[in-house]
Amino acid sequence: MALGCLGRLAAQELTVREIPELTVTSAPGWTERVEWTASELSLPFWSIPQDPPARVTNSFRWLDRSRQRPVGFYRTVVTGWDATTLIQSIPTHEPPGIRRPAGFVWIRPGLFTMGSPAGEPGRGTNEVRRSVFLTRGYWMSDHEVTQSEYRGLMDRNPSGFPGDDRPVENVSWTDAVGYCEALNRKASGLRELPPGYAYRLPTEAEWEYAARAGSGTAYPWGESEAEIGRHAWHAGTAEFSTREVRRLSPNRWGLHDLLGNVWEWCLDWGAVPADTASLEPTGPGTGSLRIIRGGSYLDDPRLLRTASRMAFRPDWSGDCLGFRPVLAATDPPGSGRLGLRMVPELTLRASPGTRYRIERTRSPRVTNSWETATQLDLTTNSLVVWTDLSETPPGWSYRAVRIVENGGGGGGGGGGGGTGPGGEGGGPLRPGEPTNGRPAGFVWVPAGTFRMGSPETELGRRSNETAHTVTLTRGYWMSDHEVTEAEFESQLGRASTPAHGPRFPVQSTWADAERYCQALTDKARAGGTLPEGYVYRLPTEAEWENACRAGTTTRYSWGDDPDGLDIGKHAWSWVATYREVRQLQPNPLGLYDMSGNLWEWCADSYRDTFPDTAVDPLATGGITRRSIRGGGYLENFSRSRSAARNGAGPNETRDLGFRPVLARPL
Repeated sequence: MALGCLGRLAAQELTVREIPELTVTSAPGWTERVEWTASELSLPFWSIPQDPPARVTNSFRWLDRSRQRPVGFYRTVVTGWDATTLIQSIPTHEPPGIRRPAGFVWIRPGLFTMGSPAGEPGRGTNEVRRSVFLTRGYWMSDHEVTQSEYRGLMDRNPSGFPGDDRPVENVSWTDAVGYCEALNRKASGLRELPPGYAYRLPTEAEWEYAARAGSGTAYPWGESEAEIGRHAWHAGTAEFSTREVRRLSPNRWGLHDLLGNVWEWCLDWGAVPADTASLEPTGPGTGSLRIIRGGSYLDDPRLLRTASRMAFRPDWSGDCLGFRPVLAATDPPGSGRLGLRMVPELTLRASPGTRYRIERTRSPRVTNSWETATQLDLTTNSLVVWTDLSETPPGWSYRAVRIVENGGGGGGGGGGGGTGPGGEGGGPLRPGEPTNGRPAGFVWVPAGTFRMGSPETELGRRSNETAHTVTLTRGYWMSDHEVTEAEFESQLGRASTPAHGPRFPVQSTWADAERYCQALTDKARAGGTLPEGYVYRLPTEAEWENACRAGTTTRYSWGDDPDGLDIGKHAWSWVATYREVRQLQPNPLGLYDMSGNLWEWCADSYRDTFPDTAVDPLATGGITRRSIRGGGYLENFSRSRSAARNGAGPNETRDLGFRPVLARPL
């Protein structure tokens, strides 16, 4: 179990000194050691400090008195255990004298194998297989929190599929935590809260342990998907909506809907776990995403496997996100076994006369989460020592940002630039780009050959993504953003329905998207700005995917991202509503929102299969549905992959937008 300290530094001038004091509490039957490293970047080069603990039978305080450790990270590593001794040393029965809350099931402590084996169909690379021991039992709700339960406690119902006995959805992680806190207040007021216990979200380990119910297979009932319809609402049975809880068969421990219906929030921050055995894991101390488990009514059976896991921003919500509480010991699992306190001392070295601000964050991966801790003026010398005494900060990361009066400066990351809808394009010509003028707000996409579709091993892949080679013989300009409501009204003379705002992408039928492109062509031709031999039109599916990939072959244009740790930087996916264009980072070509926000219409008729090879492909005729690409704000991460595709009736508008290309006619 790795414990991050305070020294994730983003500037060479910034150093940190820490005084670590660890309180280690252990039970008979297991062995651990304390390790140290100078920098997390040096992993896995951990060393063992002086006098490390070995087999521990009680709680003790340990202080690193080693010299020459101005910066350090500490962790405890479980080196082995005697499972028989461990199990015999703890009670497994339900605690006496405590009245079980209605609708909850007692989950006894135990040892289990978490994650999935390498050969499991649909396995994700983040499903690391390891032994986990839970030394304390807990009660878990036998159903997902319903809308009537949520409304009764929180006096509101955010759900998109109304029904008292349906699971509440459109709730963020923060909302779920707030519900548990309200449940504690109510139970405490009624004197129904057992001493030393509280309602909270389950840890990821607690969730999977309960979902497996003693099984070690892909699903609680075995390896086959054949019985999934008896236990879980999924894409093949739910008919695109949530269903009432407790309508299907529970697992062997009496828990309903742990798989399917809605994804369920867990307590942990998202991360790829280590492949070492662990006791009562709670995940990393900080992060930008929270774990969700179980799959939903929108998902294929492989995403409903017991080991399937994803992570999501804690402030996001969607109509496939819900939760269920546990009643457990008030101290978070593991907190009594290992505690870490430290005093951060930051030494800033820079040129006299410069100004800096010290920033801190609990989520280093989230670019907009940094807050100012203090400002420092180096007026007479080059050395300033500053100590953060505002609170004991066990999860802060720090950085120094130089303040430049003329508006320049260094510091944290940010999204790509851009000119905004309708703004002038700029920059050097790309290979093959005509010299007769780049249209405002468009990006040139060169001709070439690429691999369309997805390999069979790609996480989240569907059968309609046949991998094949495509050659595009002509380049084209593509709009760097989805057409906005303001742009739509300016060309067609009427507002969109529903209206969100001028910079929001317009929801449109396929026919209106075609009319918009024709109006854009007519206006450019009349104004003398239409390049000869070009028209505005919808992209073909091949043109769309080629531009989306931008030369990449990974799941997304920014990489494979198996845990969804970076998707929030690039795609509005699994959020309550779609957002204004150009708010996130673009792909390598400079195209925004190619993943997420709204599905985008293509020129092709939709077909389930592709040929092995194709040159300038276009599917036409005999098919009533049109191809849509890119995924939408309501979809899970896998539908925002570069290869993800679907079809829609040409008169549909919900969650459907478009972006034109300026290209040769089809």
